[in-house]
Amino acid sequence: MRLALSGVESETELRGRELLRLQLQAHLDRRGTGDCGPALRVEWGDGRSVLYTHKRLRTRSVVTLFGCVSITRMGYGRPGRGAVYPLDVELQLPARRFSYEVQRRVVKAAVLGPFDEALQVLADTAGIRVSKRTAEQIVLEAADRGDAAAIAKIARPLGIAAAHNVPAGLAAKLPLEFKTLGHGVHDDFDRIAMDAEAMDDVRLSLRQLGETMKKCVACHATYQIAATPVAVR
Repeated sequence: MRLALSGVESETELRGRELLRLQLQAHLDRRGTGDCGPALRVEWGDGRSVLYTHKRLRTRSVVTLFGCVSITRMGYGRPGRGAVYPLDVELQLPARRFSYEVQRRVVKAAVLGPFDEALQVLADTAGIRVSKRTAEQIVLEAADRGDAAAIAKIARPLGIAAAHNVPAGLAAKLPLEFKTLGHGVHDDFDRIAMDAEAMDDVRLSLRQLGETMKKCVACHATYQIAATPVAVR
């Protein structure tokens, strides 16, 4: 029995993502282990330069947009000190298991709507499954970093320009109240982006986001698409 188009689409998406994961894995393998020789000189915070001579290979996994990849790196250590991995610095690997691009999308998804729905959309569109607790921690860490530029980068695409991407036919059918509320949310994100760039105040951005999220929750609660059964004769 031949697959329907929807089945072919799903299978192609899965196989395509796996192909990209294998290509990424091959690239990482070619980058080597970060072996810098018999010892690594490390500059400590107090200005001293110390040799790390205990070498050991360790492998860690990272969840990327295309799936999980493994990275084997050479670690340099010394008694009483944690290991240093030059390849981690070169690749700018995150402390968490999820790549920075995955974390960025988690934060963006969280901004777009209710947490549970956002994570489900992320799983459906990118195949990335993140627990709610982990996602909450990722979002909080993004705020704690105090990176106003990152906040502006996430907020700006959600501004009024996003409203222009709605097909004209659909926009014509939407209730006026819905469009008014939607435009208000888009205006809010433009304001969040502008204030983040101008004032560099993360606390202000979080307060603004909290107010905007109230509008998002109200919109989701009021306007929903429901399937209506149709009798077939």
